[in-house]
Amino acid sequence: QYHGTTEGLGYGTLKNITLSGKVNRCNVSIVGSPASTPAAAKPPASDADGAVEVVMSVTLAGGGVSVSWKTAPANASTSATANAGKRVAVTVAANRPGNWASMSIGTRMSDAFAYVGHWDPDAGAGGVTAYRLTGYYASSVNLASPEEQATIGDATVSVDAGGLLTFSLTIPAEKLGVSSSSSSSSAATATTPLTWAIGPRWTPLTATDAVDNGMEHQYFSRAATSVDFSSGLATEITMRLDKRLAAHAWLTFLGWGVGVPAAVHVTRRMKLALGYPGWFNWHFGIN
Repeated sequence: QYHGTTEGLGYGTLKNITLSGKVNRCNVSIVGSPASTPAAAKPPASDADGAVEVVMSVTLAGGGVSVSWKTAPANASTSATANAGKRVAVTVAANRPGNWASMSIGTRMSDAFAYVGHWDPDAGAGGVTAYRLTGYYASSVNLASPEEQATIGDATVSVDAGGLLTFSLTIPAEKLGVSSSSSSSSAATATTPLTWAIGPRWTPLTATDAVDNGMEHQYFSRAATSVDFSSGLATEITMRLDKRLAAHAWLTFLGWGVGVPAAVHVTRRMKLALGYPGWFNWHFGIN
């Protein structure tokens, strides 16, 4: 509900919306006019199938990137094969400076599909390219197939005076877990996990190019955001710690936090009490 004094909106109500979990941000534009008597409602915008077009946006976990989207006509400029079914127009806006920003579909960098908007400040131009990520290293960034690249339509990239990059594109609705049926404009079949990253430099890759260290991210999300592209609800995904990583952390603590100080203590304080070679054997064994 909104009781406002802002000119142009007197009172509004959104009903039958259930929110659960942690909501990062959801923006919905409401346009109306304050009137003491009911006025004829204006029909919302619709696409060629007569489906209602809704514009929504969320800020992903960590606040580095905002994503907004709306349904797009099925004939957006791309190949005929990619045009089969609904498409979604997506805009990714970086909230931190950089010459590239990415929106990745997946809960973590490993095994994710990324759309990277990149800008060349020397050429004053940029583009949007798709990549498959198979690990956590630069060598794990692989150029997506030509068929996957062909699903990108209407790509634009810009950088404002503050160095904040924004890129837009249209992609198949199925890529975001949205139904492609013409009978439903954007009925989500499932939530979609998204992560983001921002960096200072990106060179568009060819099939033989490799990502170098200068293309690594400067900012990145430490948690994924689960986005329902139908309702606009966004929740942060709590990641479970990998057991191998936890074991590594505990062993590192025991080795450097307990073992090494104990070995130093034996050498410094217990030479007389243990004698030689007693103190040395203890020192060597602990290390």
